[in-house]
Amino acid sequence: MTALWIVGIVLFLLLVIFLSRVGAEMVFGAETGVTLRLGPVRVQVLPRKEKAKKPKKEKPPKKRKEEKFGGKGKRQYLCNRKSETDRWS
Repeated sequence: MTALWIVGIVLFLLLVIFLSRVGAEMVFGAETGVTLRLGPVRVQVLPRKEKAKKPKKEKPPKKRKEEKFGGKGKRQYLCNRKSETDRWS
């Protein structure tokens, strides 16, 4: 019984798709335009709608790594420090 419902729904969907009105309208001249139509729905492809450009927000300047770690001197100290038990030097 369930299989019959599934087959019926699939056949109904195919019938709706095959009987729907599909078309395209193209206009050439002063303005070029293309409109696609599927049943009662129309979609304008060309010319595209102009999007409003958003003004760009100014970002605050990024801090340098040296400023984040308390200056270059401290960073150099940590990198160049040798351990007394350093066997590879």
